Amino acid sequence: MHTRRERTTPSPQISLDPHRTSLSSCRRRSFTLPMSHIPNWFCRIAGLSAIFVALLSPSPVQAVVSKPDETFISPDRHFALLSDLHTSTVTLIRLPSRMQVGEPLKDFAGLPGHGSAVWNLRARRVAVYQGGMPQGDTRVIEFSGHQAKELRLPDLQLLLRRWYPVATASFKTIRTYIQPVRWLGVNTLELSVNGSMWGTSDNSNSIVNDDVLDYDIRVHVRLDRTGAGRSVFVKESPP
Repeated sequence: MHTRRERTTPSPQISLDPHRTSLSSCRRRSFTLPMSHIPNWFCRIAGLSAIFVALLSPSPVQAVVSKPDETFISPDRHFALLSDLHTSTVTLIRLPSRMQVGEPLKDFAGLPGHGSAVWNLRARRVAVYQGGMPQGDTRVIEFSGHQAKELRLPDLQLLLRRWYPVATASFKTIRTYIQPVRWLGVNTLELSVNGSMWGTSDNSNSIVNDDVLDYDIRVHVRLDRTGAGRSVFVKESPP
């Protein structure tokens, strides 16, 4: 009598040796090169490359001034100036994206409702005024779509000593306001320098009304190729 034997397939042997792995498991496994095996020169080149790319890549910044105290919009409505009294800054932004253009003007603030701006879109320049008590000043920005820089005006306070040499020798300034009036072409800005001084005359030991001097001077400042302003014409405003 023959006994029928069933053929059995041997079960796969599972190795418990951690150093032996199957081919399929190797294909699914990802390898990471330890940092100790990466040369130092490669890390330095990679770091410098990242910094170089970051500097060349334009990175628009959203203006942080959400509620400005004053806003001055350009005539073409493509730009605006935001005045923030809390940080004493004036920021130029693009519209409607509200992306900041260049660095804001710092330490530049006045009373709400006393500021103004005179735009020169042909030259891509704007003169902004911040006024208050007892003084007000003007600063000029030259801008493009992504950059902005400040153009330096001459020290117009020195004009008083040249225009009124007798008074400024003994008088003290009470208030001075330097305000933009208009642009005359591309490179010339007309400004108004007005205020008052007081002092005592040679034959009096007390201050009287006659010792108060009110002045109003119109100044034409021409900007050269480097952006530096020079006073080229001065006249006293008509009464």
